Formats: sequence, C-alpha cells, structure tokens
Amino acid sequence: MNLVEIKNLGKIYHTINSEIIALKDISFDIEKNKFIAIVGPSGCGKSTILKILCGLEDKSYGKINKEKNLKFGFMFQQDTLFEWLTIMDNCLLGAKINKCLNNDTINHCINLLKAYGLYEFKDNYPNELSGGMRQRVALIRTLILNPDVLLLDEPFSALDYQNRLKISNDVYEILKKENKTTVMVTHDVSEAVSMADTIIVLSNRPAEIVNIYKIDYDKESPIKNRLKKEFNEYCNKIWGDLNVI
Repeated sequence: MNLVEIKNLGKIYHTINSEIIALKDISFDIEKNKFIAIVGPSGCGKSTILKILCGLEDKSYGKINKEKNLKFGFMFQQDTLFEWLTIMDNCLLGAKINKCLNNDTINHCINLLKAYGLYEFKDNYPNELSGGMRQRVALIRTLILNPDVLLLDEPFSALDYQNRLKISNDVYEILKKENKTTVMVTHDVSEAVSMADTIIVLSNRPAEIVNIYKIDYDKESPIKNRLKKEFNEYCNKIWGDLNVI
C-alpha cells in the first residue's frame, strides 16, 4: 500500500539573474511500513525532497499524491532540544504546540521513555545527556505526535562514528517496533544499506534518480547487517552509481 506517490517532482530556485534547477523529474512511491533511504552527492537536493513532502518548501512542478489526512514528522540533523526544558518537557513540546497535550499523550510519552531507556532521565536537562541519548529524545518527541511518515534529515551526522553506529541501531529498532514508515536522507551509503528496504540514488544537481534498489537480504540490526555478504555487494553498486569507484 502506497502512502505517497511522487510523480515527476521538480524544484527550481530563481535568482535575480538566473535559475538553479535543484530537482528534475523525481518519481518514487512511499510504501506503508517501509524504510526508504535517499543518497546522493552533497548539495544535490536530498533534503529539499523531504521539505517539499512535509510542506516546508513548495515544489516547482510535478504531483504528490498522498493518503487523506496523512501526517508527517520531521527529524532534523541537529536534535534541536531546548536546553532550559527537561527531557520530559522537550518530548511533550510538539504536543503542546499542536494543542493535543492530554493524559493519553503524557502516558504515551512515559511509555516511550521507559521503552527506550530514558525514563530515569525525564527530569534531567539536555546538556546532561550524551549525543546519542539526545537523538533518542528528539525521535521520541517526533513519535509523540504519531506521524504516519517519519522524515529523517541526516539524523546521525552530528555524532562520532561509534555513537553513529549505536544510535542508528537504536533508532532502527524503535522505528520497527513502532511500525513507522520512514524516509531518511543520508550521505552514508553504508548507513543506507544497513537500514533501508529501498535506496534511491540521486545524481549531482540537477538531481535525477540514477537508480532505485530494493534491498533484499535477511535483515537483523544495522550493525549485524554490515557483516553480511550482500551488504558489500549493494554498497559497491551504489558507490559505482555515485562514481566513487
């Protein structure tokens, strides 16, 4: 079942003297409960796709067909936590802004904090948490609003390599448990292959789709997936598409 169908999506930025074509005829589907990763060169427009999907930017042309009343949740590169709010208050901030804070929301928040090892830190402040824990808080804050599609814009890029591996594992497990449809932008091909069901490879700007891969092997955790024979095979194909090898 497709939640979103994107047909010939394009984005053109206009300046006083010229125009910049960022996206050119991008077409793909977002299937329910699937994990899509978008990879491509720096500056090719990967994040622009996410922003258009959730309404932060307008498309220049093309069609986006969505299920009725579809809700998007957006998780940025930085955790964007407010340092003066407790972890609990940070998690509930979106619910307060959207005027849907009630006992059910608070209980949902408590259950998520308990499930993902953060409940004992609910009265702490963000500067008292590690980078990986802060990212889990940011994810819980997004999940509180129960989005149908979760958009992740390079969510692990601010972490060092070891923490990046660990938190990608944690986030993957959370998303699978919560049955969340996910679209993630990343520069890291290995990260994409270890986590995604489908990988969309973009070209340099103006970004066009070079290839779409259905990742077909028995998945475990992202860290364990990196040890599989198929992992290297997919990575090599995508690096070839990106002209890295």
